[in-house]
Formats: sequence, C-alpha cells, structure tokens
Amino acid sequence: MEYESRWHVFGIDAELSEDRIFLLSRIVGEVQATSETFDAALQAGAGERALAGLEAVAAQNSALLQVTPGTEAAIRLGRRAIADADGIRVSYVDRDVFADELTSYGPEVRVVEPADLRDAVIARLRAVVAAHEESR
Repeated sequence: MEYESRWHVFGIDAELSEDRIFLLSRIVGEVQATSETFDAALQAGAGERALAGLEAVAAQNSALLQVTPGTEAAIRLGRRAIADADGIRVSYVDRDVFADELTSYGPEVRVVEPADLRDAVIARLRAVVAAHEESR
C-alpha cells in the first residue's frame, strides 16, 4: 500500500505511553530535547509496528473519487487506487494531508465521498479563490 508522500516519524506519546506515528509537517512548535531515556528494546520491530499502524488507519479511511482520465491526478492517484463502478477508491492516512493533495489537482479530481473530505477540499479551493480576489 502506498501512502501520501509526506514524512512521518514513529515514536512514543509520552503522555499516553503508547506508540504513535507523527506527521512531521504538523509539528509547529519548538522541539525540546529532554534527558528522558527509553528502553533500547523498544526499537526492535518499530518499523513493522509503524507500518501496521499506518495500514490500520488507511484501512479505515478511503475516498471515492472521480478523476479525469489522462491527467496528472489520474496517473498519481491511479497508482494507489482500486477501481470502483463510480470512479476510483483511494485509501488515505490523514484527511487534511489528502485534502491538500486533492486540491492541488484542481478540476482533475472530484471527491464523491466521504463528505468531510469533500468539504475540506471545497474549503481549500474557496480559500484559493478568495486569495486571488483580494490580490486584484
């Protein structure tokens, strides 16, 4: 399974003492080093646990898309899509990251479902229109 081309880091949520996959682009504050250490044994199988976590999230999130054939969107999304009678179905890990990607294709792609992903893409497209109206 192919995931969005974004950087993730696998680590431990210190507050919950549980494995987490962190999307690096969402880290917006200063990173602070601490003197806290972790058991080196936690490294064993970390990659496999991270992939399993991403696969579990992706299995819960899929979008039905209608894509214009022969376009950049069709090529890129088609690599990780499953054909559907009404378009293509693409699994994703993070709604906001996927909405950003879909928005970048402009009119080449239309989100049929889920509604929250479609709404996120529409909001981004409206923001682009508003930004261009302000610059006139």
